[in-house]
Amino acid sequence: MEIERKFLTEREKIPFDITAFPCMEITQAYIGFSPVIRIRRSNEAYILTVKGKGLLAREEFELPLEQEEYEALQKKAEGESIVKKRWLVPLAGGLTAEVDFYEGTLSGLNNRGGISIAGGGGGICPAGMVRKGYQPRKAV
Repeated sequence: MEIERKFLTEREKIPFDITAFPCMEITQAYIGFSPVIRIRRSNEAYILTVKGKGLLAREEFELPLEQEEYEALQKKAEGESIVKKRWLVPLAGGLTAEVDFYEGTLSGLNNRGGISIAGGGGGICPAGMVRKGYQPRKAV
């Protein structure tokens, strides 16, 4: 079960150096939307994801792919691929903030970052946390 909250923030208003944290380069595309079937390259890992119904909480299954399988499925994708960098910022309680900045056709969103809070048994982060001067734990 995945439980996730998403927030928008302005990059220049993040009160810490985001580049001090681990970063993943992600390219993803969607094969279908009912159910959601996504393929993703995250650094050198290739993953097929099937997501169940729901917005806040839903079942999600991930299967590893070989690079060749990923490339074959990419030809079947609907629309353009999404390219982004994701920084992983550790939070209290075993949570992780995943801060995304988009590239390619979505680079116009670069002044805004999407923050997803996930992990720790589905705990939820308060929406105003980043705006209230929250400082993350040190990068490892």
